[in-house]
Amino acid sequence: MAVAYAISEKLVYTKENEYTGNTQYYYRMRYCPVCGTKRQRCLRIEEEGETTAYICKYAPSDKEIETAIGTCWVHEESTNKEFKKLKEIKTIKEPKSKPLNEETLSFRTEVYNTMKKLLIKYEKENLPKYKGKIIPLYKHHYEDLKKRGLNDEQILRNGYFSVPISNRKVFAKDGNYKHKITTAISKDLYDKFGNELLNVPGFIKLKDQFGNEYITYKTKVSNYLVETDKNGENVVKTDKNGKEMKEYVEIDGYFIPYERLGNIYALQYRLTKEVYDNKGKKRRYLWYSSKQASSGSPIAHHIPMNLKRIDVLLVTEGALKGVIASEFLGFEGLYEAGVGNYNNLLFTLQKLEKIVEKKFKIILALDMDKYENPDVLRAEKETIRLLKSTGHQVAIAHWPIEIGKGIDDALLYLHKLEQKIKEGEQLINELNTPELKEKAKEKLLQMKQIYNESKIKYKVV
Repeated sequence: MAVAYAISEKLVYTKENEYTGNTQYYYRMRYCPVCGTKRQRCLRIEEEGETTAYICKYAPSDKEIETAIGTCWVHEESTNKEFKKLKEIKTIKEPKSKPLNEETLSFRTEVYNTMKKLLIKYEKENLPKYKGKIIPLYKHHYEDLKKRGLNDEQILRNGYFSVPISNRKVFAKDGNYKHKITTAISKDLYDKFGNELLNVPGFIKLKDQFGNEYITYKTKVSNYLVETDKNGENVVKTDKNGKEMKEYVEIDGYFIPYERLGNIYALQYRLTKEVYDNKGKKRRYLWYSSKQASSGSPIAHHIPMNLKRIDVLLVTEGALKGVIASEFLGFEGLYEAGVGNYNNLLFTLQKLEKIVEKKFKIILALDMDKYENPDVLRAEKETIRLLKSTGHQVAIAHWPIEIGKGIDDALLYLHKLEQKIKEGEQLINELNTPELKEKAKEKLLQMKQIYNESKIKYKVV
């Protein structure tokens, strides 16, 4: 009795082989190993327990046949030299782990940049454009960055790009059939970089339903299921065996490069919708990492488009927040991934100063909810201590928390208020009625007062 390769296969009919007299079993496949699609239109032929051929709807061979669903192609040993490879289980040898140095950093940077170019290649019709250049972000990711205060030129220059949406379909290289964009990009990357992809954070080795190994990039993230306890706190649900319950959801987000002097040290991604971690806390920013290759917690460096001070360095937590703040202020910046990463921050700062041959004046701008968080205050004090021990001048940035928790939100608020003030001044010049002019002047005066009270202030410590 013939046995299907997987439960997902369905026996559609049997037929006697006119040459051998054996019964041939025709199975409808959920996944076709020839074309890579899951459209359930391709067949596998089995005879005496062995696969003898595939009938594929999408991948051409030199043996064409007409079927009930139109033209198909037979892939068998006599007509396709690659057939033997289809019958063999493909295994991938994991490369030897390598330390992070200039060579591996350069390779990592090339892989990530190639991934971004492939997103543009396969999704160019669905991506926004600026002055003839394609912005490698899906519309909702692009709009999020615009809403945060970045313009098109800054978005392009800073290297953000969307995590390719895994269920989107694109045409294969020969244009004859469609498969998932994940498959297309993974194949192109593997063709160029091979097994060494496993030394790049975010790339993993998986098996298909036939046991064949392949390399792809992470497309899912764990989301723990939570409930509220009697104290009103979120706790992770457990099953009847006491095991924590979680699900894996598709990554809908965009990459934030942690870049320094031309090299991408790691990618962080910002989720459109938050997920819960194993402590019941919401997470939106996660590292693009993998078991074989960890992203670590690197320090990002950025020089804004309009640099106003060459002697000042802004230090804050988070690369996206930091870049936005730097662009508004016109200050160069270093951004740590967590407030407790101050030792690495100081080490990176000293390396940077050695390269540029100057000592920076430091502006430290941690979130204004720090007064409610002892860990952040402790980290701020330790950062100041370390910076002063190495002879740095340090100033603390502060602002009313009402206008924004982070310095990026505060600067965006001030930018919008400044725009309203300019519009108000223009309106006053256009008004002819004295009464209306007087009311407009009063409102303008109030806005200017709020602006002056809300401005970022700096305290030398």
